[in-house]
Amino acid sequence: METVPDDLQRSGLLGRFPDVTERLYRSWLVEQVVVLVRFVAGASILLWMLVPLSGFAFLPGGPTPSLWIVPYGIVVPALAIAVATTFTSLRWWVVPTAAVTIVFVAVCAFWLAVKILDVGAGGAPVVAATFGLLAPFMRLPGRTTAIVSLTVIGGGIGLTVADMVDHTISNKAGYYFVTAQFNVLVVVVGIGIVGEQVLRRAFAGERIIARQQMLIRRYAPPAVAAAIETGRSGTIDVPQRRRVTALSADVVGFTQTADALDAESLAQIVHEYMTAMSEIVERHDGTVTEFAGDGVMALFGAPAEREPEDQVTAAVAAATEIQATLPVLNRRWFRTGLDHELQIRIGINTGVSSVGTFGSEGRATYTGIGLHINIAARIQAECEPGSILLSQASWQLVNDTIACELVGEKDVKGVHFPIKLYRPTPV
Repeated sequence: METVPDDLQRSGLLGRFPDVTERLYRSWLVEQVVVLVRFVAGASILLWMLVPLSGFAFLPGGPTPSLWIVPYGIVVPALAIAVATTFTSLRWWVVPTAAVTIVFVAVCAFWLAVKILDVGAGGAPVVAATFGLLAPFMRLPGRTTAIVSLTVIGGGIGLTVADMVDHTISNKAGYYFVTAQFNVLVVVVGIGIVGEQVLRRAFAGERIIARQQMLIRRYAPPAVAAAIETGRSGTIDVPQRRRVTALSADVVGFTQTADALDAESLAQIVHEYMTAMSEIVERHDGTVTEFAGDGVMALFGAPAEREPEDQVTAAVAAATEIQATLPVLNRRWFRTGLDHELQIRIGINTGVSSVGTFGSEGRATYTGIGLHINIAARIQAECEPGSILLSQASWQLVNDTIACELVGEKDVKGVHFPIKLYRPTPV
């Protein structure tokens, strides 16, 4: 059974939402109606401008003065005003404006058809049916559709009855016209009610999808979430061997710091730290693949491919910005009870790793695995607090563009050969 969030639960014949959501739905509906008003009213302006000209072809003696005045002096300006309001702050009144415009133009059409063009008794029913269908077509709310249709089609029924009383048409023909218009009225109102239900379901569906996308983006890196949302999950599902640059960052002495803070302050610091790290990495087109306590692992060059030189350049830029941002965060954290400055160690390494989705059928994560990912973490452990270290593999890609100094060779855990380490020097 499908579970609908409480704020999207609907009640009543028209499926009204709770008050807060109902206001959001009204704003969403305005955008739907605005598009249709511009199209329908714009097309109607062109058609009404042709009405007087058609008199030269179909009326003896050509169009009468009234046939010029009604379209050009009344209807076209009214439609133009309706369109113009959709481009202003008055667009929020587009639903009542559209309703009033339909009724107003329908009245003009009645008068033009019956009194000026003298189309006969069948003119009123045709006009009533035509303009009555506009309300549901314009996606007006169910109640508004009922009012507009009742006004327009009811007017057509009234004119038909008047013709029957005046014996302009026979009772048999009049009965046929009245019955047809009444059936059209019932159908139009029904379409309006059903149409509003469809619109409300579409709005609720869009809200649910938007929330799901937000959750996906919270639990998955933006590049990975984008691939899932656009149906390109095949590019991330299957692990691939790819040359990537890994950035590993860790807070110095975080365990002792955590023991000295209350749970609320600790949660705030961790949240702000992780948020800042993610934003900086993503700003430099990196992908955060792992949060482990206070540690962060990020990849550059996956899932979107990137030249190795650009990967390292972006990783160093992100690491430098992270180190520059931490003092700002420390000043904020002092107000939460932190009694010393936190410092970060950052290690960067480039190499061929297996990158993709790893895990079980029920739960998986996008990350990179392999020796070179581990080397980035080992290099990070060799850093002095507040510093950045690059492996020789990364340094060789940017030694012409980023000034670095040789720190020396280090034997790191899990690697059977020494690794030369370089530290970017301040400009």
